[in-house]
Amino acid sequence: MEVLTKAVSLAVEHDLLKPLAGITPLQRISIYADDVVMFRKPVKLELAAVKQILYLFGNASELHVNYRKSAATLIRGGEAEARLVATELGCDTVPFPIRYLGLQLSLRPLTKAQWQPALDNIKRMLPAWQRSLISKESHLTLVKTVLQVRPVHHILVEEASVWLLEEINKWLRAFFWSGKKEVNGGNCPVSWDSICRPFDLGGLGIKNLQLQSLALRVRWIWLSRTDTSRPWLGLSLPKDSAARAVFQSFVQFAVGSGSSILFWRDRWLKGSSVQEIAPLRTI
Repeated sequence: MEVLTKAVSLAVEHDLLKPLAGITPLQRISIYADDVVMFRKPVKLELAAVKQILYLFGNASELHVNYRKSAATLIRGGEAEARLVATELGCDTVPFPIRYLGLQLSLRPLTKAQWQPALDNIKRMLPAWQRSLISKESHLTLVKTVLQVRPVHHILVEEASVWLLEEINKWLRAFFWSGKKEVNGGNCPVSWDSICRPFDLGGLGIKNLQLQSLALRVRWIWLSRTDTSRPWLGLSLPKDSAARAVFQSFVQFAVGSGSSILFWRDRWLKGSSVQEIAPLRTI
């Protein structure tokens, strides 16, 4: 797949594909196993160039594109652009937002309807007839290693709604205590918050989804500041005030050349930031 990525980069260098604002040529293509997503403008020249690139790549690698199983999505555009894309590529068009690798892609915060599949995905893991056959001793193992892992990729990329985390915890709590989809307080001898504590604090080590979501989002900021090899580096991260606040409170910076330090916000001045020491005041 590196060959396909290089071909796209060369197409940009030779002006067959116009640059897209805010991303590098390497970032306009995403490859995972046999799933490929390419970003381009809905103009005739670029569509023809992309189709030719895929044709040449298919002849060289024997990995041909099946356009009947492919789809094009207009992130922005009207009916005229949709017709042009469908005509030039010969594939179906689907409206945006879309799902890719199980994740909901959107330009705006996800709605409740868009988050619902993540919740349904957890509930479908164990049909009712299977839940009744599982011993109580196995409930904890399943919660920690299977059920609670399902929403990780969703909460990794976007701050989950409070109602979603509450619904997931509600379902996990019911399965843990009774193996059913619902449970009342009388069936729960210990509060769920206590269950979610680490072992050394008297809990069972089940992760607190809200804290896990926050920690995973902080990791994006950490990697963007410490690992220059990440292919997504340079893309605009979503504004996340909670994750940014946690990052700033835990991380201190040692100044070298100063090229990677944010003068105003980073805590490089004896453990504090200039913003904290000398905040701006309006008169």
